[in-house]
Amino acid sequence: MSKRYSICYSDEAMDDLRNIYIYIAYDLQSRDNAEGQVNRIRTAIKNLDRFPKTNPLMPYEPWKSIGMYRLNVDNYAVLYLVNDDHMRVEIVRIPYGAMDIDRLLEEDT
Repeated sequence: MSKRYSICYSDEAMDDLRNIYIYIAYDLQSRDNAEGQVNRIRTAIKNLDRFPKTNPLMPYEPWKSIGMYRLNVDNYAVLYLVNDDHMRVEIVRIPYGAMDIDRLLEEDT
């Protein structure tokens, strides 16, 4: 049986999840859809524990060189790093997929 990776979230990724819920539940007035969306994202993230490198690397620099992966879940992009030495997947951000992700990541650094 293969080892599983642990999953950890950055503070920014946790904020992203909260903001996704708040936007759908309160701005769009749909708590059921908000809960469903967050659950789909969290389930997809949990499934990274076995084969986290099956998703594509970000296609441009510097994110490709540092090993930033992208997992699309509905209209959102889960951006994460894989640490093989510690068997850990770090969820970096969870932005809306159509936003300027490069600018978002540069603002975080």
